[in-house]
Amino acid sequence: MTSHEPPRDCGDQQAAAARTPAVAEGGDSACWLHRVCPHCDAVADEDPPTTCPRCSRPITG
Repeated sequence: MTSHEPPRDCGDQQAAAARTPAVAEGGDSACWLHRVCPHCDAVADEDPPTTCPRCSRPITG
């Protein structure tokens, strides 16, 4: 450390690490693209999707 650098405060870094969860929990699927209707762009409620809830057309893919 040189004289022009401010001292580091490890207490702030440790406090921030304590507030940050180590592992993300649950959540939504990373990609819902397979649920998007190719005809009207609605997102299906079921997985895997079979028919579009808006236009009733089949969702394939």
